[in-house]
Amino acid sequence: MSASRLVTLVREYRRMLLWLLLLGSVSVAVWGYLLGPQRQQREQVQERWSEKRRQLHELGRGDGADRQQRARQRLDSLLATIPTRNEFPRVLGHVTDVAAVHGATVSTLTYRPLPPAIEGMAGYALSVGITGSYEAVKPVLAELQNLNALAYVETASLVNPDPRTERLSLEVRMVLHLRPEVPP
Repeated sequence: MSASRLVTLVREYRRMLLWLLLLGSVSVAVWGYLLGPQRQQREQVQERWSEKRRQLHELGRGDGADRQQRARQRLDSLLATIPTRNEFPRVLGHVTDVAAVHGATVSTLTYRPLPPAIEGMAGYALSVGITGSYEAVKPVLAELQNLNALAYVETASLVNPDPRTERLSLEVRMVLHLRPEVPP
């Protein structure tokens, strides 16, 4: 392309080229205007994020003795929710009371001591047979699952021994741990 051809093109399309140049410069100005505050906002967010991470890091770096004391306090508060060995009859009574409140009947209640799985704790295998309607048996099972922090249902079997009736039979096997007696 020769220089004379270029000059004639510029003369013919001068107005369009000026408009393109004007639109281009306006676009660059708007783009710069919008990006400037966003860059500042991004830097502020990054600074806040770094500050939060630093604070979190300092929290986790606490004194080992302090952390151990907090863990001991949490463990003590957990143990305070667990019944003692001498409260075992009360726990068994609570199981029968739960069934009675919901309209179910405790047909069998057996237990046997277990070897201690947790040092200092007494463990018992508890088998509970409950009969009643579905509406009565279901909440009993739910409450047995939440008996205390160290009691859990191992197995639960729900059967209808007589299809002509609506009475169900629930057999629950659970493990119950009790803490040692508190000295007077």
